[in-house]
Amino acid sequence: MTAIVSSPELRLCDDDFFYIGIVDYEKFTYEERWNGRDTWEMTLMKSVPIAEFVRVGRVLHYYDPDEAKIRALVIKQIDVDDTQIKATGNDYLGDLFGVRLALTGTTSNTGYDTQTGDAESVMLHFIRSNILEDASRGDPVLRLETVNHQRGQNVEIAARFQALLEVLESCCTQGYVGWEGVVVEDTELAWGWAVEFRVRVGLDHSQMQTEISPIILSEEFGTAKISRFTDTLPEGSLAVVAGQGEAADRIQVMVGESTQTGLARRELFVDARDVETIDQLQKRGSEALADAEMTSIEVDYLASGSFKYPSDFCIGDIVTVDVGTYGAYDLPISVVKRTWSVDEQEIVITLGAEVTDVVRLIREQTRKNPDRRR
Repeated sequence: MTAIVSSPELRLCDDDFFYIGIVDYEKFTYEERWNGRDTWEMTLMKSVPIAEFVRVGRVLHYYDPDEAKIRALVIKQIDVDDTQIKATGNDYLGDLFGVRLALTGTTSNTGYDTQTGDAESVMLHFIRSNILEDASRGDPVLRLETVNHQRGQNVEIAARFQALLEVLESCCTQGYVGWEGVVVEDTELAWGWAVEFRVRVGLDHSQMQTEISPIILSEEFGTAKISRFTDTLPEGSLAVVAGQGEAADRIQVMVGESTQTGLARRELFVDARDVETIDQLQKRGSEALADAEMTSIEVDYLASGSFKYPSDFCIGDIVTVDVGTYGAYDLPISVVKRTWSVDEQEIVITLGAEVTDVVRLIREQTRKNPDRRR
């Protein structure tokens, strides 16, 4: 829905990360992903004074007063016509992680960097070993939180030559967490700021829980307009995961609903020769089943209700979506696309495409600490 709002402020930096000024844009769209790389798009008139300084590779600071946080964005492409400039890109850390490979451990032992532990600790290890502890592969603005909060479920990740972004996404999928980069003050840097990597956890706002206020997106209640509903029979309900070895010596495990029969039993093969332990094989099977789940709902959020995004609920949270004759679904928010133009905002929320265990584990975390947030 369109609503009158305060548009976010975009501050442009030069090639050395110092502020140049505020961008007077015509339209700005930010698409945030719970456990992946965010994307954005901005249009501005060529006639505005700052337009000539909008260049590929430079950084924008995106400040949204509704979130009370600043994000760093990198300009990856500009398209210029007679009157306008369109700039597009990613969030700074998402772009950085996409161009760093998991190289640690590839030249020794098994050739894999295998890590086990809570999701946050494992993610921090991969970031440290592949960026922060290698000066030749480092980054001038990346920082980690001073405290490891050990968020997320236990994971087991074997990394070898993948993009670090892919490794972190696997950590999020196994550990049921998300991540973000937030601009923080850093007086040790000449330009005065850094981008801090943070692991996030979602909360359960579904209608059946009683610990915190429920969030119901419904056309009947005037809180959402259902723009797309996709409910697909899963490609797999039982993953047959094969690890190392040949023929009769190859290790196999089954993950999922092994008691189902008929069309309800949907067997899926997973080739996992790169992992070594039974626990790793089981986690790989769980990831494959998560990818096979295809329930997804897209809604236009209507800001006229009693709760507001993002102050009352956020990306990563579980909410209830009423799809009319198809019933109600408790699903986590996976993508949020927000567009601002002339002090108007449109919000499109995508929910779902996650396994049931995600919902269960977020609910457990909410019950343990209803005030827990990112």
